[in-house]
Amino acid sequence: MDSSTYCTSIVFGLITLLVVFTFFQAVKGTSFFARAAVLWIAVQCGASLAGYFKVTDTMIPRLLLVVVPPAALMAWLFLARPGKVVTDGMNVDLLIMLHVVRAPIGSFARIWS
Repeated sequence: MDSSTYCTSIVFGLITLLVVFTFFQAVKGTSFFARAAVLWIAVQCGASLAGYFKVTDTMIPRLLLVVVPPAALMAWLFLARPGKVVTDGMNVDLLIMLHVVRAPIGSFARIWS
């Protein structure tokens, strides 16, 4: 890897931490979210660094292991009573700000990398 790749990784890592912090503020400091987000990011980072996602010739695509757990969490948030309590208590203004900033950064990331 060259130095620009390291710089890109550091910048996007910092952006990820900022997004997690902002979302943590939007859910009003729920400690469950903080622990779950840190654990999920650590697992994804470790799997990526270990080359887990480079293997593409398996029976079940490894990408499913990235998509299914967050999809299950989102289903729980919208369908279960405790999940609805969490979503009803979120700060909508912070969530809107988060996504207004996130979309251009994601587009820029595709161009930059």
